[in-house]
Amino acid sequence: MLRYYLGLPLAKLTRLKWPHPRFNTKYNALQRAAYFSVPVAGFLSVTTGWAIHKPMQLHWLAALFGGYNAARVWHFWLMWLYILFVVPHVILVFADGWDTLRSMIVGWSTRVKRPEFTTHE
Repeated sequence: MLRYYLGLPLAKLTRLKWPHPRFNTKYNALQRAAYFSVPVAGFLSVTTGWAIHKPMQLHWLAALFGGYNAARVWHFWLMWLYILFVVPHVILVFADGWDTLRSMIVGWSTRVKRPEFTTHE
């Protein structure tokens, strides 16, 4: 999937056919990797935050990240990882419609499935 998305702009510019990879699950490999990385990043954000907040009491935790300053750098880049994950998701939710955002908040959708064509046409 990563190879597909990296090569897609060049294929569009050169007007080459660039077939989409097939997959048999609900999410493709790139989506699964992204959704797996968010809890891992959350855990790392909390631990680097503790290392920054209490550097004297949790000196061993700061040492795991390479020291106080390195823990600050880790914490900073994890924030950018969140931004790179959240901003496109919010844009896609608004592009898909208000019902998608509502269903993410309340857990259910009011979208009615419409038939593609009617019988009297």
